[in-house]
Amino acid sequence: MRITDAFITDIPRPMLLGMFDPMPEFIATFEDGSTKTLFSFYPDEVSFRASEFVDLTEEEAHSLFQQKDTAYPPQPATSSATRTSPPGQPPLPGLITRSRINVTWPSSADATCW
Repeated sequence: MRITDAFITDIPRPMLLGMFDPMPEFIATFEDGSTKTLFSFYPDEVSFRASEFVDLTEEEAHSLFQQKDTAYPPQPATSSATRTSPPGQPPLPGLITRSRINVTWPSSADATCW
């Protein structure tokens, strides 16, 4: 049986307000008029439109969702931070494992006691 209509429930509010909000669900309507929740998802990991699933069978819809879900994570964005790897490890392209930050602490001679 094919999907004739579909919709996605509300996306959670931004963190921290939406920390305990339910994840959005994909709900499909089939040719016989029945509706069914096919899956829920993390909107920061998977992106799609409900219309992409119209005219698919339930199995094809699950397969399309699985394809999109396994494609996560997307290619990392470039950054101006220093890209380094743990000592003795080969470089990891596109992954920031440690940033260099210079911190100057006052010496004990500079400390003032009140």
